[in-house]
Formats: sequence, C-alpha cells, structure tokens
Amino acid sequence: MVSQTIIDIIQSGRTLTHEVADNPKERIGKLAEKMFADIQLDSKKERVYRSRQDYSEEDLEQAFQCGKFPYRPSDLFLMIYCDVLECLHQDPWIGLVSPSLLGSSGVIPLTIVSVIPDIMRHYRNLIANADFEVIIATNYWEVSYSSSVIHQGLIELSKRHEGKPNKPVVKLIYDRGNPKQIFQNRQTVPPEGWEEVGLPSQKEIPNVQFEVFNYHRPIMGTFHAKYMIVDRKVACLNSNNIQDRVNVEMMTHIEGPIVDSFYDMALISWGEVLNPPLPLLKGGGGAPKEGEEYAFNEDNRYLRDISLAEGAKSNRQHWGSDNKPSPLTTEPKPTMPRGEVSERHLENTLKEVPEHLPSDINHPIEKLDPNDPDPIAKQHVPVMETSGGEEVQNTDMELKAAGDKYGPAQAVANHLNAGMQQTEPTALDEVAEGFHPHILHKPHKPFPIVMVNRGPRGSLARSDLEVPQNMAWLAAFRLAQNSIFIAISQTPTFNAHPVVEEILNACRRDIDCTLYLDLGFNDGGEMLPLQGGTNSKVITEMYTTLNAEGKQGNLKVYWYTAKDQNKPIDAADKRRNCHVLSKVMTAIVKFCIIDDHVAIQGNGNQDTQSWFHSQEINIMVDSAEMCAEWRAGLESNQNTRLYGRVSDKDGLWRDEEGNIMDSKGGKGGPLAILKGLHGALARVQGKGGF
Repeated sequence: MVSQTIIDIIQSGRTLTHEVADNPKERIGKLAEKMFADIQLDSKKERVYRSRQDYSEEDLEQAFQCGKFPYRPSDLFLMIYCDVLECLHQDPWIGLVSPSLLGSSGVIPLTIVSVIPDIMRHYRNLIANADFEVIIATNYWEVSYSSSVIHQGLIELSKRHEGKPNKPVVKLIYDRGNPKQIFQNRQTVPPEGWEEVGLPSQKEIPNVQFEVFNYHRPIMGTFHAKYMIVDRKVACLNSNNIQDRVNVEMMTHIEGPIVDSFYDMALISWGEVLNPPLPLLKGGGGAPKEGEEYAFNEDNRYLRDISLAEGAKSNRQHWGSDNKPSPLTTEPKPTMPRGEVSERHLENTLKEVPEHLPSDINHPIEKLDPNDPDPIAKQHVPVMETSGGEEVQNTDMELKAAGDKYGPAQAVANHLNAGMQQTEPTALDEVAEGFHPHILHKPHKPFPIVMVNRGPRGSLARSDLEVPQNMAWLAAFRLAQNSIFIAISQTPTFNAHPVVEEILNACRRDIDCTLYLDLGFNDGGEMLPLQGGTNSKVITEMYTTLNAEGKQGNLKVYWYTAKDQNKPIDAADKRRNCHVLSKVMTAIVKFCIIDDHVAIQGNGNQDTQSWFHSQEINIMVDSAEMCAEWRAGLESNQNTRLYGRVSDKDGLWRDEEGNIMDSKGGKGGPLAILKGLHGALARVQGKGGF
C-alpha cells in the first residue's frame, strides 16, 4: 500500500518546473535534491508482488486519487499504477518526474510507424513552426541524413523569427561517450563543436538561442531517452535515435496535460542551469482553454500539413470491425485497395527537393527527379521547404503513386530501403499493399496516462530492478487476464531475466502471449556475459520449458517480417546494409498491449540494458480504442503475422519446404564473446540502432 507520506507529496502539487521557474540561476539537480530533503521515507519497505485479488478497493481508490485522470481508469491500469507508486518509497525522484505529475492525461492524434526519415520530417516541421522553445533528446546523435533534417528545421526556425523581438530557445541533449563524463556526467557542447557533429553553426541560426549537452553516466548508464517537447504543447515519444538506420520505428505525437510531465522530466534530465532559461517555465502550454476541444486530423495545427489524411484514415478503415483480426488468434485479411492519389499530392510530390546526398549534407543543391514519385526511396537528403513545413515527401499518397509506377511490393521495398540498400521485395503485390507510415487517430477525449520511466545507473550490477518502468511491465504481465502482445520487433532484444520469467508464468496461467521479435538483432552485444543472450537462444529455451509443461500453445513468437517480404530476414545478413553495424531492416518499436486496453510505449527495450542500466522514458495509457488503432497500424505495416511464426515445438522458423532459418549470430562460446565485445562497443557509441 502507498504510504500517506507519498500521497501527501503527490497531492501537494509541488513540481520541479515551478522551482526552476522561481530559481532559474540554480542547478536543477540541486533544486530537486532540496525539494523533498526533509521528508522521511521508508526506503527499506519490502516489495510484495501481488496477484489481482491482493489489491483492495482502498488501494485502487488511493491510486485514482494520486493521478490527475479525467475519469476513473480501469482496475488493471490502477493496479499497475499502485506498483509504480510504491517505487516512490525509495526516492521521490525515481520516476524522473515530480510525483504530482506522474499520473495525468492526454490525447494522441498521430502515430508514425515507419522508417526514421518519416519521423524526422515530423520533428523538423514541429521545430520549424515552434513559437517559443524546443527540447530535443536522443540517445545517439549521428552526422547523417536524419540529423541534417533537424539541422534544416533549426535553420527554418531561425528564418521564421528574423526581425522578431524574442528568439526561441532550443535545448538538445544526447549521449556520446566522453572520458570527461567520469567526473562530470553532463558535458556542455560549445558552439565551436556544433558543426563537427552536424549541427548548424551560430551564424546559420542567429535568431535561435541554442544549447547542447552530452550526457552519460559511466559505465553502463546510457541516456537512452528519445523525445521532443515543443512549446509545452506537444511531446513526441519515439523509439529511434537521430541517426540513419533502416529500422521501422514508432513515434507518438502527444498533447494535453501529460506534456507538462514530459517537460518536468526533461528538466530533471538536463540537471544543470538553463542558459538561457526556457521561455515557458512559468506556463503557457497544456490543455485547450475552457470551452475548446482537442483538434484532430486537418483541424490540428500541427498535423494539417501532413497531406495524407485520406491515406492515413484508410489505415484504420481497412482494419475496421469487419476486417480486424482478433488480438491473438486469427490472420488478417488482405488489405483493401486505396483511392487515387490527390492532385494536390501529385503537385507537392514533384516539389523541387534534392535527389542525392551532396558532399555537404547541410547544403543540398540538386533537384528531385520528377519521374520518381517517392523521393525518400532514392537518397537520404535534406528537404528545403521554407514555409509551414509540409509533410508531403514521404506519405501514403506517394507510396500509392510509386505503387502505380513500380507495383506495391517494389514501392514498399524502395521506401523501406530508404535510399541506403538494395534489398528486393519477395512478397506479392497484394500482400505488400497497405503500408501506411502515418496513423491519424480518430478524435477522442483525453484518457489516463502515467509516466513509467527509469533513470540511468552506471553500475555493472543488475540490482536496479524496482523502478517505475520495470514495475509497470512486471505488474502488467503478472496481472493480465486474457492477452499480452509485445511488439518489440518491436523489442529488438528480449532477454531480461525478469520479463522472460513473467511471460513464462503468464503462459502457465493460460494467457495468450504474442511476441514480435527481431531475428539476429545485436546478437554480438547480447552474447556477452550478463546480457541475457540472443532472441533465438531465449526463445528456444522458453519453448523447451513450456513444452515440458504442456503450455507451449500459449506462447506465439514471430520473427519480424517486413511489409515487402514473405519471410523473416536474419539481421546477421548484410542485406539492406546502411552501416557495418546495422546490417538489415529490423523493427525497433518498443510497445506492448495488455488485455487489449492498457498499453506501454516508449524508449525501453525488454533487454538487460534497458531493464537495469539505461535512462528510459515510457508512457502507460488506458484506452481500448487507442490500443486497437495502434495494433491495426503495426499489423498493417509489416507481414510478421502472415509469415513470421516460429514452431511452438522448438522455437525455430521453417519455410514451406521445411528449411530452418535461425540466427547466424550464434548461441554462445568464445567466438560469441568476441562478437559481443564488438557489439557492446557499438552500443556505447550509439551505433547499434537500439
């Protein structure tokens, strides 16, 4: 049960944001230390893992009162939240947000499930159209096409504010390992160092007040967070870093009071004095004014330039009630054909944008080949819009236009290759039809949202288990009554011992457990001692255990299969090769759904690193409608459910002729350890795409 002390802290309404606003010249970390310094907590309180019947009505009512929810959430959501709240007995800051902002609400008008350039274009448009401030966080910032898109967004932002009295403030925080971080975890990146990492020089953004931090907590405390906050009105939470990888990723565009929770979390992550301060520290974002409603689709100022409403809506429509698979047992039906591309889209598609990446990636000079309707399927290049930043270069409609020219399978293959690889499609056109990068969600009222984060821990020890992220995942899996869907092709690696055990226990309770995983992802790094092992190794062992108990039918494991493919591709192969350490198209979505109405989405993987060491930012939502639309979008943009299922007898994937495909990454041994050192180095450098 949550103590009265914790309840009082939460209901006091105190936030770090208010403290920073009142004391802008004091270190944020110091302000956080002082806020609850005089409060006595029972940090030695023993954790009790409860079953559903162990949560009393009083427990659930307490949890409800500890959140600013628009209505009483489901019992499952409140039970999970109870376990999250109990973490605060160790430290009020263990959730990386002021306790009073832990439970909140919001809406999600847009989700992107696609390659990184699609997500970065949305980032750029939000940046370019910001009025006051932007906070950007990424694990790894790499000189790349993706970073050049952000580069251009900053330049556009500066141009928009030319001649205006107030310059917008932009903060960027990333993790690039530096020996100095042994003594000072947060290192300022001076202006003279910006161009070296692909950021604009001060001369290029004279009307922007820009500050950059490099944050890492040695040895293992990676800053793995990936988010952006714009004008305290929008938060983007995504699975990808700002680098070039051919992964399919997931980003949610979030609005409402929960954005203030993101804002507070970002201040804690920054930790130092803001120089200059953020303009909106004293307020200005949040929910619509009284009498106003949240805006969706073309009515939303942040989305109206995404010229894809028709195509994105069809992503929902062809997975409607008559065509939607049951959560875990049936196969999806073929997708419905989409309508013709609009004249406006054809016009926008032929805009003059660069075709090939020039030697200076930040100053493109070439023009688009008007014969190619999908520019991102060519080369990764910056886009030079000067106005509202229309998201028209890489949308459903362009995929439709490319499909008309090349056929749907080739069009999707070109798009997923992202100008960096040559992998050819193997799926039939009718199967490849239906890839929709953007999901414009149906208008909805705010729903309950809780932040379930974890802070960075540099120690090699795996003792940092009881944090909100981990407790939310464990409680969700332990309390599920019907189904668990983990889309961590969607976790790139699934090997954290606590989660593996909890899924096995769920299978023993006859819960349908579906896992979408990557075959061979980061096998080198995962074969190091204490890292948990590869996906192949873990899944084989899980099926061995469940077969001995007669429960193997409750575990359904699928290897990620891209929308243009008819079988999984081992990430140890060197197809779709964009970097020596990023070998093949994978899906790095980080997402799970419990009982079809509670979802957890964000940065955290289901591996040892994310469970015990990295800083991770995640949200938990309570909305059956949102879960259904997310599930539909994920299924629509891949062929995993059609072609990726492994055998429940041995955990191996076989083709129609019975030929086995297993990861070439290995199951163990001295060679695996050598590969592991290579993979671990890549992870520290941010080159693993995780």
